[in-house]
Amino acid sequence: IKVNSPFRSDFDFGDLLMDGIEQIEIIRGAQSALYGSEAIGGVIDLKTRSGKAAREFSIKSEIGNNETFRETLRMQGKDDRTDYSFSASRVDTEGELKRDSFHGMTFVGKLGYSPTAESDLRLTTLYNRSKKELGTDVDEFKIPVKVISDENNLAKRDLILSSIAADLKPVKWFQMSVKGSILDSDLVIDNPIDPGAV
Repeated sequence: IKVNSPFRSDFDFGDLLMDGIEQIEIIRGAQSALYGSEAIGGVIDLKTRSGKAAREFSIKSEIGNNETFRETLRMQGKDDRTDYSFSASRVDTEGELKRDSFHGMTFVGKLGYSPTAESDLRLTTLYNRSKKELGTDVDEFKIPVKVISDENNLAKRDLILSSIAADLKPVKWFQMSVKGSILDSDLVIDNPIDPGAV
């Protein structure tokens, strides 16, 4: 699923948690033949996890400095015709500096079904929600320059993308591939007037 902005041709990976990602492939150079006319400088290809032969279920929790908490839940499995993989993760931290907090969660799910040995149907969904403070107290850096620090600037993002793909071979001499996807991304910069500002 192409996720880059149609206006700036970029994508912010900073809020995306990687627990549901199995492989990251960076392809340099023009790739328009495979990825479309906008892939003139390169492609970053993220591949989500698929279900493996053994059924697995895991829960992980981590605690760190600066009030940092991380939780991950993952399950996957596979049988003769179906496979599935689901991952949900969350991170909360107050950061190292003043007004440096980040709160994010990501869900990745993939469900596959193979009606025959040479046919495959696959549904993939990713949902990401994040909130981070943008103001910074420059005194933490000991910079000898007077800079105004924003005390109530927040960035909030909601991203959801889904795709369905079908590789079908109903008869030996005919094979077709069909894929459809949808992407909805909302970015809100919440920066009201500072208290006491004129």
